[in-house]
Amino acid sequence: MPNKPNPIPRDPPDFASYQEMAEFWDTHSTADFENWWEPVELEIAEDFHHVFGIRIESAEVRRLSAVAERQNTRIIPMMRSWVFGGA
Repeated sequence: MPNKPNPIPRDPPDFASYQEMAEFWDTHSTADFENWWEPVELEIAEDFHHVFGIRIESAEVRRLSAVAERQNTRIIPMMRSWVFGGA
């Protein structure tokens, strides 16, 4: 006679430790507990930032650093002023 899978509990159990909780969620899905879900309201800030990365060779970084040093500033603020032109 084949083993029947363990029935899914109606509610997640109370856990005695983080380890016990981790072991439970390693073998269960939150989709099995939709009765615990509740809607939330979410507001997304409009002033979030984007980060752009560019590859710059070491020689160019040294040149940028020298220019920034002559201007008594750091590379990032200097480059930001180049991109935005003081805007």
